Amino acid sequence: MESAQVISTPNTTEDPLAARARIHWLILAGVLLLAFGARRYAIDRFATGYDELFTVLEANGLYPEVVTEGVAFTKEQLNASDTPSGAVHACISSDGGNGILYILSMHAWTEAFSNSNHTIRLFSLIWGLLVVWLVHRLALRLFTDHSLALLAALFAALAPLLVDYSQEARAYMPATAITLLGTLQFIRLLREPRSSPGAIALYGLLIGTGLLVHYSTAYVAMGHACFALLHVPGRTWRRWFFVAAPVVGALVGAWLLLGGLEGMRNMGRQNDLYATIIATNPDYDVFYRKATVTHLVQDVLVQLLWLGGNSLFLLGPSLRVMALMLLLPFAMLVGLRGTPVNHRSERRLLIILALSGTAFTVLTSAIAGHTFGMRYYYVMFSAPYAIILLAMGGMWWLKQGVRWKRTAGRVLVVMNVCVFLVSILSFYRYGYRGNDEPETVRPFAQVVTALAERVPHARIALIHGDRRDAIALNLHLGPAADRLPQIVDPQSGHRTIVVGSIDGRDRELLTLH
Repeated sequence: MESAQVISTPNTTEDPLAARARIHWLILAGVLLLAFGARRYAIDRFATGYDELFTVLEANGLYPEVVTEGVAFTKEQLNASDTPSGAVHACISSDGGNGILYILSMHAWTEAFSNSNHTIRLFSLIWGLLVVWLVHRLALRLFTDHSLALLAALFAALAPLLVDYSQEARAYMPATAITLLGTLQFIRLLREPRSSPGAIALYGLLIGTGLLVHYSTAYVAMGHACFALLHVPGRTWRRWFFVAAPVVGALVGAWLLLGGLEGMRNMGRQNDLYATIIATNPDYDVFYRKATVTHLVQDVLVQLLWLGGNSLFLLGPSLRVMALMLLLPFAMLVGLRGTPVNHRSERRLLIILALSGTAFTVLTSAIAGHTFGMRYYYVMFSAPYAIILLAMGGMWWLKQGVRWKRTAGRVLVVMNVCVFLVSILSFYRYGYRGNDEPETVRPFAQVVTALAERVPHARIALIHGDRRDAIALNLHLGPAADRLPQIVDPQSGHRTIVVGSIDGRDRELLTLH
């Protein structure tokens, strides 16, 4: 009799926890893909913005002093400034030394990939995607709630402030990412009070690096300090301070000795100029007014709208009308009252960090006497924490046992996402911050380069109406045009004129209006 054989079949039942984890990471990948699409779409549609031009000129070591009106020059001469030391000098001259690490990294980036609008903005886009991932990571680290972390990542993917500045070549996205890394390290210290000196020094390194990417990241560090004073035993936070502070001081102090102090003096002179203008014209423009209580309150309102994910006031509604729109995020934040007892300190940390930007800008503007420092993008580094708070409030509504509360939660989340989407679509249609001019400088530079390639022996020269326009055009001229003689003549009446000698007579060949 044959012995019975037992045929075993493999157990195909998947571990439920592993299945949930896989679904979580698939959803997160989809959110990151959405974030990429929102930031990549129409990224090079509009011309270089006013502030972006500062970035690219500094990264290339160019500043107004390198060109003198009425004195001939060539791109080949301008290239001599395109060095790390030239970038440092340009940063000190143009931005008062603020963002020196960003400018040096942009110098390396443009050296490798060119100065096109797409290229310089792609640098911010990459950092912007990292910000979305770090918002997810921070929410998960704080609350170990996968649904909350995914909702926070979704909000970060579509938040107008983060999308906007992921498409602008400025320091805000790199600085935001670095401050988020600093906050993650701060949480590690909070949960491991006896952290090693190396862990504390790493926190100091991240804070110091953030300051050298953008000075205003200081308010995130101040928020950390405020929370530590309230919740951490004195012996512990003093230990942290005496390890982290020297690291921060060494980084920032080194920069101050290498040029930061000169930059600070430049910033002081610029602030004196602002104060003089405001003294004669208290309502100079919408961003730049005397720091009265009314003006400060109005600018705080604009900051809160952006932090709540709403930029629809750019479409024209009055600020009073838009103030009513704040009811939407505030309704979501009602859910914060349901925060479990064991997570209330985390909630308090997020609230402090979310409000630190506004508190900092109000204080500095009040001291300066004008509202230049109240521009909404200066609260950028508070945005991730405001986003997580919104997600916390939304999840409280969505997890309620009462049906009408769950329904209300769904409506609030969907309405907020709709506001995010409409805000982003308005950017695509009307341009960012009023920058709706089509790109004309780079195409014109390409035509000039092609002309220089085809007729290398012809007499061709460039006449510019402004030093700034002259430098901007030279960013995009190719090697064939390196030796074209150029001059700045404010009386020319055009941004740039290409003059060529034909049959012994000088004629205008091309004009950039």
